[in-house]
Amino acid sequence: MVVEDEPVLRAAIAHRLQWEGYAVIEAVDAVGATTAAREHRPDLVILDYLMPGGDGSEVFRRLQRILCSMPPVIFMSGLALDRVLAETLQLKDVRFLMKPFDVTKLVDCVHRALDGSSAAV
Repeated sequence: MVVEDEPVLRAAIAHRLQWEGYAVIEAVDAVGATTAAREHRPDLVILDYLMPGGDGSEVFRRLQRILCSMPPVIFMSGLALDRVLAETLQLKDVRFLMKPFDVTKLVDCVHRALDGSSAAV
């Protein structure tokens, strides 16, 4: 699942992951992420740190409450690295990418998180 409020970035990520063979679920905000996760049970979540309806750590906590098993999470953020890392490093199975990033780097991160399987993202 890709949770990103910027339409161009969300579309670029989704397109590249689909090209790589992954099924992609998209959400634009915290509410959409919660709804999509409840409905689709993603195997991995790519999560923008700042978005409408709640920040990434709040969405992460919502997902922990609704999913039986928490999938790996890749946080993306353009915020100061130290602030975001301080919060995300306390979370289990979480990776972090600083914006802007090369989409190839994100794809590599997805592959490593999923161990090369073609699960739903």
